[in-house]
Amino acid sequence: MEEKIIETLKSIGLSSSEVVIYLDLLANNNSLAREISKRTHIHKANVYETLKKLVLKGFVKEILKEETRYFFAFEPKILLDYLKEKERALQEIIPDLPLASIHREEDGEPEISIHRGIIAARVEIMNLLEMCSEILVYGIPKSAMEIFGTWFLDDFHKKRIKKKVKLRQIFDENIPQRFHKLNKLPYTEVKYSGLKQSTPIFIGICGETVITLILTNPITTIKIKNKDIASNYREYFELVWQRA
Repeated sequence: MEEKIIETLKSIGLSSSEVVIYLDLLANNNSLAREISKRTHIHKANVYETLKKLVLKGFVKEILKEETRYFFAFEPKILLDYLKEKERALQEIIPDLPLASIHREEDGEPEISIHRGIIAARVEIMNLLEMCSEILVYGIPKSAMEIFGTWFLDDFHKKRIKKKVKLRQIFDENIPQRFHKLNKLPYTEVKYSGLKQSTPIFIGICGETVITLILTNPITTIKIKNKDIASNYREYFELVWQRA
């Protein structure tokens, strides 16, 4: 679990030293820089530099008492606020970004892109909503809930329902509580494939786009944009859907 926490914090933009010091402060609030240095085995000068960065990011606060600087870590939910602020900032600049470098499909050839990391995977999943077409998903393993986080999945469904985008998905594993929750949502249908085993891979189809997510470490996302390929995947989904 500790390794997963460290890798997740790195994935949202924290350096190795920022992760170590932030986690240390969560366990030992109201600390001096020299105390942090002693516990983490990071040179005191580097501790000060890292603390400045954490203060600027809003993860740590500094209090001066009798000319002595004490440091406190804000509670972990501040991480979600940090990500939301980053998302808002990105939403503001996206319309102004140049499009010349974007690869486009030509002469019927499929447009293929490969991305790695949880953030890229979340972005591609959210991008499906921009097509405003029915989303088909199959092969979802139970581990997907933990990997992507229920907070992200709930946010995805909230935005999807607001856009009135229909979703049909097939799980490889029987997850009664999740099924019950999803089937109560508008524009949503969920089925269980009945397979006795699952793989760490699931596929999403929307419009002319197919995304394959390989839930290894790091996560790999393969995106294919092609009308014929998407049609073939859609036909297979419908076959599995009828049998589920």
